[in-house]
Amino acid sequence: MGLVGRDAELTRLRDWLAARLGMRLGAASGGPAAGRGPAAGGGPAVGGGPAAGRGRVARGGPVARGGPPPTRPAPAPPVALVSGEAGVGKTALVESVLAGCGATVRRGTGNPWYPAAYGLLDQALPARDPRAVRAALGADPVVLFLDDLHWSDEASLDLLPALADAVVDDPVALIGVYRSDELPRRHLLRRVRAGLRHARRVHELAVEPLPADALARLVADVLGAPPAPALVAAVAERTEGVPYFVEELLASLRESGRLVPDGGRIALAPGYALPLPETVRDAVLLRLAGLTAPARTALSVAAVVGTEFDLATVATVAQDWPDELDHCGLVTVADGRGRFRHALTQEAVYADIPWSRRRALHRAWPNASPPTGYRTSSWRATCSRATTSTGPGRRCSRARPTRSGSTGTGTRRGPCAPRSSCGVRAWTTPAASPPPSSSPAAPS
Repeated sequence: MGLVGRDAELTRLRDWLAARLGMRLGAASGGPAAGRGPAAGGGPAVGGGPAAGRGRVARGGPVARGGPPPTRPAPAPPVALVSGEAGVGKTALVESVLAGCGATVRRGTGNPWYPAAYGLLDQALPARDPRAVRAALGADPVVLFLDDLHWSDEASLDLLPALADAVVDDPVALIGVYRSDELPRRHLLRRVRAGLRHARRVHELAVEPLPADALARLVADVLGAPPAPALVAAVAERTEGVPYFVEELLASLRESGRLVPDGGRIALAPGYALPLPETVRDAVLLRLAGLTAPARTALSVAAVVGTEFDLATVATVAQDWPDELDHCGLVTVADGRGRFRHALTQEAVYADIPWSRRRALHRAWPNASPPTGYRTSSWRATCSRATTSTGPGRRCSRARPTRSGSTGTGTRRGPCAPRSSCGVRAWTTPAASPPPSSSPAAPS
């Protein structure tokens, strides 16, 4: 199964690499011939004239009598940085292009656990000295693919600008991939990236989650049959277009027998909810393990609320909101509001909370307590939409009116009940207000 919905990104990266190496590049699958040979149709190579020897583009030709010397096209930047959130398909995109590039590919991958000095570059380069790299790589076109730059050691990152300068006039391309949502403010890659931009040494490509039409095609490709619209909508809501989540969720549905034929389509079996795949849960918990204890506590409090939450109130209940959470890749923060990047991420964090601690957090945050007869996951998703769609401190307009509390203030509503049109009647305590005084403090 090829990449779905990535035609524009594939074209941009392939065009940059072709111009950088001076080679014709075919499509990775189902397109023109890949490798060092001429492209199908005999058209001109990207960024140059006719092909000359082993697929290389001739850089200039014989000087015409009495005419000016031929103009050499400006080479493409030596570095390409591909960014996006975890699971969006950055590495798959690069590998798809490299599969048909016809150049020598040398790889290195960042290590989050033991980032030894020069550990990343030592995997891909035969020499550390930028002045000796070109001679060590040989004369053939070479691609240096450095994956997971966000986990790279600082020594390797420090050397990247000098390496880019050393190979700027040679058929050498450096491709770096990193998670844009896991770069703290002081991460060295930010400074390196800014320097490459200033020197015009970098071509950048951001990979976004799949749009709705591409996601539907991906679901059909994975299942091998057209999906029912309701199944596509449910998968889109839970995964928000991240291909890794889509594939793992569909695999979990298939293995658990929750997919059934519906005419000529595949649908979700009646009475079943979408599961939390173990692979997704393990991936989220692995990222949680790298956070400090206060950060994990704050995320647990937020997970009890739902997919979206108010930062001030979470910080009050958890007694802190560490800065590291703003760049941990699990949540997004803007205008005093926080949001888990995906519903599956929130469910994985929630499922990891021990029962006794979960009970204490529910008592500390009343509006996250599910009513009897509701599945916890489905209710939390509905409650989150209801209590946050109108902003902090407001009540969902779809919820059925209820009597005010005994104080007569009208700011505290009764517990959720399934009789309302949206299944939710939420607490409407203002965002900055602390939890009721009778509620215990969240465990540290």
